[in-house]
Amino acid sequence: MTFEDMVAGRRETDDVALAERHGGDDCDTPEPGFIYPTGLYIGRVGAHWSEEARVAGAFHLLIGNQEWIDDDLAHLERILWRAYEDELLEEPAP
Repeated sequence: MTFEDMVAGRRETDDVALAERHGGDDCDTPEPGFIYPTGLYIGRVGAHWSEEARVAGAFHLLIGNQEWIDDDLAHLERILWRAYEDELLEEPAP
């Protein structure tokens, strides 16, 4: 898969917790966002978020212990893609 394939396969959802690889979430508030063919996702910052987060940007990405909030979805998609590539490089060859 290429970066372009990942972006082309993006689908919007009302709750990213339903992503196949995400495996669900105990959060009572559904988080809308985008699910990618990689099984990873980028969420939307919602009204229930803090004022500071809402001012920071419209989209939210969390990878491990790193978090980004930004209005630039394409920027976050590049970060997501790099994390996906890194994950693939860490997997042992068959």
